[in-house]
Amino acid sequence: MQSRSFDRVTIMNITLVLEAALLLIATFWVQIAQIDLTHAFKLSRHGLFIGLISGCGTAFSGFLIIWLGRLLKTPPKWITALSKIVFEEVAPLFSSLKMVDIILLAATSGFCEEVF
Repeated sequence: MQSRSFDRVTIMNITLVLEAALLLIATFWVQIAQIDLTHAFKLSRHGLFIGLISGCGTAFSGFLIIWLGRLLKTPPKWITALSKIVFEEVAPLFSSLKMVDIILLAATSGFCEEVF
């Protein structure tokens, strides 16, 4: 598969526009269905802790799988396929992003998708 390179501004614009559209759809949906979301936006230390642990655990497990696959002489096909996707498709796509961009995209997508 041919990898296409996007610059930082393009990636940020596309992602933020898509997340804003998702949030707009969710807002209309909530209004039409008359759903009360006020209870969903109450932040607690326990909820924040669980969310952070879950997110870090998920990310760590992905890194661990790829790392273990590199240690094996003949890794399973699914680990090889996963590594290929990560290193040939995902990493080059996001290589131009700065840490602040990654944090912004993670926070924006997490918020908008959860509201949806």
